[in-house]
Amino acid sequence: MSKALSNIFGSTQSTFIATIDSGSIVQATLDGRQLTLADNRSVVVGPPGLPVGDSVIDLRVVFGPGEPDANIGIGAVTSGRVQAQVPPGKVLNQFPVGAIKLFGE
Repeated sequence: MSKALSNIFGSTQSTFIATIDSGSIVQATLDGRQLTLADNRSVVVGPPGLPVGDSVIDLRVVFGPGEPDANIGIGAVTSGRVQAQVPPGKVLNQFPVGAIKLFGE
């Protein structure tokens, strides 16, 4: 993967909230560590923050009947610099698992 193929990119060690706009996140991990959910559509990427190079937030997501695919975005940035790609990446509603692809530089 590269910066161009990531959903979210930015400076390493940045801390931020990754968001989706549909479905409900029930679990999220990054590099094997459990992430805190800010709410059912937001995941806190706290210290040590965004890893260098490629990484993935693995999600377990529940979608209700008729809910659309979820767009990936950024909530609050608490340190560093991060951006979501335009157009946004998506978590598909037909699967109970999803991924937010990250790139840190």
